[in-house]
Amino acid sequence: MTPEFEEVNQTVFEKKFNLLNRVKPEYSYSEEGKKIRVLIDDSKEGEGIKTELEKVKKQRTYSKEEISEMVETPSKFWNTDLLDLDDFGKRVAELGIYKPKFYPFISPYKSEWIPGIAIEDVVNGTRLLSIENEEQLESLKQVFETAKAKKESEIVFKDEILDIHKIQPIIDIAEKQLKQPKTPVVSPKEDQNKEVKKVLIIKENTEIEEYVENIEVIKDADYRLSEISNLSKGIQLKKHQKEGVAWLQTLSKKPYNLPGVLLADDMGLGKTIQVLYFMEWYFQNGNTKPNLVIAPVSLLENWEQEHKKFFNDSDIEIKLLWGSNVRNYVHVNDKELTIKSLSSPGLYLTTYETLRRHQIPFAMVNWGIVALDEAQRVKTPGTLVTNAAKALKAHFKIAMTGTPVENSLVDLWCIMDFCNPGLLLDARSFTKEYVKPLNDANTDFETHSKNLRGKIGEAFMRRMKVDVAKDLPTITPIENRAHAQQMPIEQYKAYINELRNIEEIKKSGNSGAAILQGILNLKSISDHPLLKTDDLATLEIKEVVSSSAKLMKTIALIEEINERKEKVIVFTDNKKMQRVLRRVFLEIYNINVAVINGDTPSSSNSVNLKNGKLSRQQEVDKFQNQIGFNIIVMSPIAAGFGLNITGANHVIHYTRHWNPAKENQATDRAYRIGQTKPVHVYYPMAIAPNEELKTFDIILNKLLENKSQLASNTLFPSQQIEIKNDEFLDAFSIKN
Repeated sequence: MTPEFEEVNQTVFEKKFNLLNRVKPEYSYSEEGKKIRVLIDDSKEGEGIKTELEKVKKQRTYSKEEISEMVETPSKFWNTDLLDLDDFGKRVAELGIYKPKFYPFISPYKSEWIPGIAIEDVVNGTRLLSIENEEQLESLKQVFETAKAKKESEIVFKDEILDIHKIQPIIDIAEKQLKQPKTPVVSPKEDQNKEVKKVLIIKENTEIEEYVENIEVIKDADYRLSEISNLSKGIQLKKHQKEGVAWLQTLSKKPYNLPGVLLADDMGLGKTIQVLYFMEWYFQNGNTKPNLVIAPVSLLENWEQEHKKFFNDSDIEIKLLWGSNVRNYVHVNDKELTIKSLSSPGLYLTTYETLRRHQIPFAMVNWGIVALDEAQRVKTPGTLVTNAAKALKAHFKIAMTGTPVENSLVDLWCIMDFCNPGLLLDARSFTKEYVKPLNDANTDFETHSKNLRGKIGEAFMRRMKVDVAKDLPTITPIENRAHAQQMPIEQYKAYINELRNIEEIKKSGNSGAAILQGILNLKSISDHPLLKTDDLATLEIKEVVSSSAKLMKTIALIEEINERKEKVIVFTDNKKMQRVLRRVFLEIYNINVAVINGDTPSSSNSVNLKNGKLSRQQEVDKFQNQIGFNIIVMSPIAAGFGLNITGANHVIHYTRHWNPAKENQATDRAYRIGQTKPVHVYYPMAIAPNEELKTFDIILNKLLENKSQLASNTLFPSQQIEIKNDEFLDAFSIKN
């Protein structure tokens, strides 16, 4: 590493600088007959240019590992003594040591500290599975012990696949936390605080209102669209999209000048094109500040593709700001060059992980528009990524999400605190006013939601598909989606045997893990009775199909789709079932079907290309580009957001999700703006001979129907809609 000076012959200076191990007060050389002197200011002892040059002398070279770490964790290498708080926005309080903060899950029923399992992957980001009570903890223990006995590497808990090696510490902490729900338990790893690094400490607005921007509640504003002329041929904004763009344009300028807004349109209504149109208009009106989109890595390709698709002759240059590309813009300890590199006009596309790692340089830039796609990634107060997003300086901020409330109304508070700090008070006051009343069974949720919406005003926009139905094709009504098939005798026998096991467990007074495992077994048998055996791989395809009522019905449905020469998405979260479907479709239709799940690469980087692996977006493009009939198999979790698959107009939910909101999100991959054909949705269901009892599929379908209306309520926590174990138990019985 060598220092660089402007207006100095760098080659000559470098030779002079490298001669001694100490820093000289002056370096001189001759050039074109003139003597050049470089004076080193040492007037400030312990700081200033001489001190920094001595640091360079101390370590001139870096190993590959250190360079890699510099890229991965640049905050460890930024010399914070070179930075000043004036380099950042007013919300940044200091550069300090990050200490994890703990916030409770606040449910409509109680408010206390609940242990959970944090799950991170590149496709879905960070999710938290709560362990709400001793019964759920006992379920986790039982599944864990069973998997250990079978020497399995993974377990399934709450429909998530978890690494078995990470479970024991989680169980230990959960046991302690459930015994002391009023105070948080710190894990040993967090307690050790091994890695000390300075990050941006912001005014969080959690306990008190420390930072406020424009908190005027806007109502009845006059929105008028300012059009641009470079939309691509054949691209037209729908009526609701024009209203959305006009809303963004109006609130971002005088007389309103809001700091930001939450665009919470239902999935599939075109949030991306609205924001891109707004950015084009912003740039064309002389605003040359750089714009920033932060999104899950799996969606960055889609943003780039959509911009190319929607606009002709755009003057906005797309700049990828993640992975190895970051080093083209972020220059460690060179503040001026970094700010200059990132301040060049353009649309920068980055990830939440990149923002977290490079929060210091990102926060020094004066951004024009900052948009958070899938903004529920910043729903948790006090996390590094949440604070890094809130530390950004921007003229106008947009949070984009179809699910603004997942765990609790605190999610909405945290997202709005990014958009418009102070509008919803501090987190403590907000919880008292809007969350705790939900503990009272007499609280009218509709009225409560209306009051909260009134507090936010027009800084929040939400349109549902029912609101813009004329811009969408028809979709199969919920009551017409079930397609029943009677179970073959062997499948029915397996089902009855498992049902009897559950009856015995209920009679014995046992509950928890054994009941949960029984329900999961019924679910598996309903999908295919041989999923938990090794027999499937040795059976002929004809026998594989004929063994399962649901698979027989699925093939019958796909035969009709094939005759129409149309495309179909088949959803199941069971990886073994995904492999079975892939094999069946290959042999019957001679199609090498793509399977998109958590293992599918989220981006088309060089490593994946070298290994011959296509990204999620590339798999979708390949599927849609084939003319006529085609099939794709997807996990509803991995495909739950961001993917546009309007090339398919048939959706089969082979394995139903416990949560109707999650299932709707999966359907929305096909049922969205851009779809030109009627969308057909199917629920293949395994039923008993002569319908002598209600099977798992029948019961789950009814429970999901009952909760489907709640799934459309914006301000109802989507996790509260999920079907619970005890809701199943009373419905299961064997006819005498």
